[in-house]
Amino acid sequence: MQIIKNDILKTLSTHQKDGFSYQFNVNQTSTEQNIMHGSQAYYLLLDIFYAYSVGQKDLFDLFLPTALSWLNTAIALKQEVDWKPRHVYRIYQALAGVKWLQSGQDSAEVVEAWRECLAQSNLWIFEDRYPRQYSASKGMTKDLFYSYLQQCLFARDYQRGIEVYQHFKGDKPVRLTAKTGLVALMYAVLRHYAYGEYEKEKLNKTMRQVLGKELRETYTRGHMYRVVHWLKTMCTMRERIYTPEETILTFYEFLEDDEIPDEIHVLLKAKNLLTKTDITKAN
Repeated sequence: MQIIKNDILKTLSTHQKDGFSYQFNVNQTSTEQNIMHGSQAYYLLLDIFYAYSVGQKDLFDLFLPTALSWLNTAIALKQEVDWKPRHVYRIYQALAGVKWLQSGQDSAEVVEAWRECLAQSNLWIFEDRYPRQYSASKGMTKDLFYSYLQQCLFARDYQRGIEVYQHFKGDKPVRLTAKTGLVALMYAVLRHYAYGEYEKEKLNKTMRQVLGKELRETYTRGHMYRVVHWLKTMCTMRERIYTPEETILTFYEFLEDDEIPDEIHVLLKAKNLLTKTDITKAN
């Protein structure tokens, strides 16, 4: 049995009502938290994202008000480690995620949370220059670079992302192919929104070609925020308007049929969502 299928089956098991993740979060959210409200909320949202990926939206939506309350407390009290930007940006990232799930869309409050997240990222990346992920000569690591450009996209500060990319990579046009790099792909997305360059259909097609490996690896490594942000980026390239749950379930467009548990096949059919096989047949 494939590794990815094992991971999905484990997620299914732990996110049932009698599963470890649900019971753990019930206990956590019913207990008064005295410290680190922001980190608690960040990891609670991570669990909620995973729950959405296996059809447990309704069960885990119960925790969204608590996550929002913890985040607001952390922000009000500046209560997160040493309250430095490289920690604080994650609080606003989580705040944007919670408000997105609650509102079902990129509301003004969601965009505002992303703008604060980006402001914090600008501080720690370009002023503090945290050495494990950034150097003045080589720039950002790949994961940080594309995540930063996604923050620019979600905050609707397209020009900022374009200028940062060009500072490190130059202004050579991007060719959209099956070999396009992830950072270059995000640059093309930003140019689409800023200048109308690159057609949505071509960007969507390229994402389907190049994101599979990244999404599999990030899902199995527990980096569900990255998975969700890529899927969110991809879904903005489409005519269909996706709910947050539908956005997260597009993850299965990148898996073979035998990698998807039967329960998920039933869920996708009920939501009128496609698998990789469905897309291949349609083309």
